[in-house]
Amino acid sequence: MSVEPTAGVHSDQNPRISILMASCNGEAYLGEQIDSIQKQDYPHWHLILRDDCSQDATMEIAESIAREDERIQIIRDDLGNQGAAGNFGVLLRYAKEMDAEYVCFADQDDVWQPWKLGRQMALMSEIEARRGEQLPVLVHSDLAVVDEQLRIVSRSFMAFQRIRHEESSPLVVLLVQNYVTGCTVMINRALVDFALPIPTSALMHDWWLALCAAACGELAFLPDATVLYRQHRKNVVSAREFWRMLNPLRSDWRKRWLEGHTHFLQSFDQVRTLRERMLERGWHSNEPALRLVNHYLATWDSRQSPLQRILNIVRLGVHRQNILTQVLFLARVFFTPYANK
Repeated sequence: MSVEPTAGVHSDQNPRISILMASCNGEAYLGEQIDSIQKQDYPHWHLILRDDCSQDATMEIAESIAREDERIQIIRDDLGNQGAAGNFGVLLRYAKEMDAEYVCFADQDDVWQPWKLGRQMALMSEIEARRGEQLPVLVHSDLAVVDEQLRIVSRSFMAFQRIRHEESSPLVVLLVQNYVTGCTVMINRALVDFALPIPTSALMHDWWLALCAAACGELAFLPDATVLYRQHRKNVVSAREFWRMLNPLRSDWRKRWLEGHTHFLQSFDQVRTLRERMLERGWHSNEPALRLVNHYLATWDSRQSPLQRILNIVRLGVHRQNILTQVLFLARVFFTPYANK
């Protein structure tokens, strides 16, 4: 199964890309995913796999493949179960210790298009040539949603979810909503250095990395579906069609509201941590981003009424990408006077 890319030009440079794979009970699809990585038309890569206490044959499969391909390294430690976000955080620390130049993230159950790494590396190289290697850069792409047999469900995950890349002002969205999918991401060393350590306040590694890039560097987007995003019963994070997800006849609205409220407060903590990181790492010069972050956090000043909070959010331009989810977000702003405590 393949989704054809638009025309593109590969970079002439050949830096090595470190691919981080977090596995857990992935025996059903792991071999197919690694095979798709081995078939990349950009061959200069190194796969680092860490297993999160699998109870199936995942490690046996990984070890068997690694014995035949020296580009594959399996990390063993005594850190125990870390969960999906924690596992990628551990892997990212390993990559930094190994002096990784560029990093990609791979889920164990997807399939990569053979031109994924080449096209992303070409775009990354173009940005660094234009703006310098010291700028934190994140490149991400669309995905194709497929079923367990790789049959197309939707040729565009972003259309499926009613999300889109923000070209001009990504931070005004990323403060309150993530539209970057981790298994499509490539980041450079400058972003690795800035984003680590991934804080406990980070909701997911991909959202945190996108926030850091939007505040201190550049986010770039490939509109092509570089990944076949496989949906099955054991997905940790699954694709849910937008209107189905919001259908009150299919959802427990009370439960979803309470979960959303917790998520909202956590996202606020994530932004607070971003400000601390910017100040700590000396990014005072990025005044527009820091000013936006400060004004957003100040929205919950105890002297402001709920209506004033909403007006401040509107003036700042902070928003979610869909009208309905924006209304729900503003409702949370109205009913949450204590987020900044």
